Amino acid sequence: MVSPTEEEATADTMLVLHESQLVPVLQLLEGCQENA
Repeated sequence: MVSPTEEEATADTMLVLHESQLVPVLQLLEGCQENA
């Protein structure tokens, strides 16, 4: 196992956070469009 660099680890974490937050963000955008 090669330990990833801090930059790579941060990038992976940001990707995971982005993917996990993508659905609720899209739902919020759709809700805003419906209310507009």
